[in-house]
Amino acid sequence: MAAQHPGDDLADVAGAKALLKRIRAGDIVGTFAARDVYRKQWSMLSTPEDAGKALALLVDYGWLRRVTEETEGRTKTAYEINPGALQ
Repeated sequence: MAAQHPGDDLADVAGAKALLKRIRAGDIVGTFAARDVYRKQWSMLSTPEDAGKALALLVDYGWLRRVTEETEGRTKTAYEINPGALQ
């Protein structure tokens, strides 16, 4: 990951690093939802809030891309992995 942004909380950065490590290990592949992260109960990523903060940071750094899809109900949000994140 790049240098930390001034407003980034250290716990959020640690969660983002943990998620990036899981992505690089192949534990998360393709397009996925936030619930696919927190349901696995991984350290630093076990709540919707922790997973959301980690995902937001990885989007900010360009490792993930947020994809939204309009449905009849709520808007569906998913994440696509930047191929550069796998290196």
